[in-house]
Amino acid sequence: MKSMKSKIWIVEDELEIRHILLASLSGQGFIPSAFDSGPAILEAFESDQPNLVLLDVQLPDMDGFEICRRIRSFSNVPILFVSCLDDGTDIVQGLDLGGDDYITKPFDLNQLIARIKSNLRRAPLYIRDDRSHSSEYEAAAASSPGLPRKIRIGRLELDYNLQKASIDHVNLPLSQKEFQILSLLAFHSDQTFSANEIYSMIWGTDSLGETRTLKVHISHLRKKLEDSGQKAGTILNIRGLGYQYRASL
Repeated sequence: MKSMKSKIWIVEDELEIRHILLASLSGQGFIPSAFDSGPAILEAFESDQPNLVLLDVQLPDMDGFEICRRIRSFSNVPILFVSCLDDGTDIVQGLDLGGDDYITKPFDLNQLIARIKSNLRRAPLYIRDDRSHSSEYEAAAASSPGLPRKIRIGRLELDYNLQKASIDHVNLPLSQKEFQILSLLAFHSDQTFSANEIYSMIWGTDSLGETRTLKVHISHLRKKLEDSGQKAGTILNIRGLGYQYRASL
């Protein structure tokens, strides 16, 4: 996906920040549009679809969390929260509702642009329900008949075609990022990856020391594996080294 064709929708009630983002994104070859409220962007979805949404949390009529929840009810578009809220619980809530990334204000424009580009590069992997699109893996599988669309690690099965994981045919309710992280770790079972390595491979950019988003996803993933009751595997924290998936026999 080329950035010059990517439509970025901005939901921000501060006029100055809207102008800065519009100018910066236009300068990068994106096609940005700005909205100052939740109802405005939700109405826009009735006739169009962006490639990515930059979503502020603190808005006057409907907060960003509620907007994200409503968007996720009908769209898998990547959502990047941009907020002055730096509380860990707010970040967890945003990711729980389906947000793909979270960056706090004041932000560095270069870092924000890098995060946008990394999410856009991975956007095809986010498609779950629209069968008119193919993921990068599906495209590779179509051109290489020998490449499996499913792999099995112990009792865990990963379906790259449907972007779903299951244990003994019981579905695990994973978000897109959780599926990608689990796929990476499980495929390289018993190999340890540092937080920075995982962030770089999944988000497509350097973490710049900010791996809190990854830690939230890992925590959610662990809990879902534990709550499944199937005891198929777990994600270990190898002190001083990183994370590792350990399959159960």
